[in-house]
Amino acid sequence: MFKLNTKSLNDGTTGARFDLEIALVGNLKGIYRKRAIKSRGWKIEALKHTYAVHLGKRTLYLESFKAKNSNRRLYNNWAK
Repeated sequence: MFKLNTKSLNDGTTGARFDLEIALVGNLKGIYRKRAIKSRGWKIEALKHTYAVHLGKRTLYLESFKAKNSNRRLYNNWAK
């Protein structure tokens, strides 16, 4: 069983914040963004506290394990 909560971005761009709750696994938090002009190609990047999955003009940013134990985490109020 899973539950997906989303909330639109408030910076004027196309995309959403999400919080995916998966039974027996935990929460997966991140941001989905769609770009209008520039394509980032097809790749996966490990950033400082997130993983970025670039799919052309669409990007999925996922919270890493390091961010869950620091002050830079994506809090629950993002997608509730």
